[in-house]
Amino acid sequence: MAGRAQTTPSWAFAMLYSKTNWYAKMKMGDTSFMKSRLWNRWNASPVFSLYLKCGAVFSLILMSMLVVACGDTATTTLPQASSGPMPTVTIQMNSNRSVPTLPGFWCGAWAPQTTPSFNKDGDTVVAINAKFVQNINGNPQGVGEATAIATIWWSPKVTQTQTVITTSDGLAVFFFLAKGKEVAPNHNSIVTVQFNKPGVGTCNVEQDRAAFFTLIPPASPTATPCPNNNQCKDNKDNKDNKDNNKDNKDN
Repeated sequence: MAGRAQTTPSWAFAMLYSKTNWYAKMKMGDTSFMKSRLWNRWNASPVFSLYLKCGAVFSLILMSMLVVACGDTATTTLPQASSGPMPTVTIQMNSNRSVPTLPGFWCGAWAPQTTPSFNKDGDTVVAINAKFVQNINGNPQGVGEATAIATIWWSPKVTQTQTVITTSDGLAVFFFLAKGKEVAPNHNSIVTVQFNKPGVGTCNVEQDRAAFFTLIPPASPTATPCPNNNQCKDNKDNKDNKDNNKDNKDN
């Protein structure tokens, strides 16, 4: 239509006016309109930062949940059933069996020194300990004032007997002199004991439970070799002369 006039939209006039207005303000040195736009963007940035932080925290939590969910899980492997029979344990409770009770009394003997040294001069003393104990309401208590008779076998044919009275705790101590017992060294000697107290009873320490010891003979002195025969001969002569002078003086 040649005769029809074309019209310009209103938004075009507004845009043109706005650009013209900005250009005029910039020409006059007025930059307030730029400050206001930057200020609006600055005010909007904290909101964006907050959204960013929340998103990061949410992503971290989500990843942690995924790691836990996808992690290794403990599995329990049950043993496979074998073709053989299963092992079983059977415990039988027999109420008819009772706990063994302690005897009414018991006794024993021992040597504190099992290898004493033998002295031919009679200084060797052999000590033997023995004890007599009774059962009182399940508690062991020594029997005092009991007669204890000990018999020592220095050899199968040489014996010796000694009698003592027990102390309040049931202890009896014997001392045997080894004087004149030349047959005893290097042989096993034994000691049996018999306890007796009226109202309590008699207890014997027989040979199968006897105290034992072995006398050890002294070691023989060894002669010291003389490096010079003449010197040893002179020493012997001097000793003989001293002995002769001593005999003459005694006469």
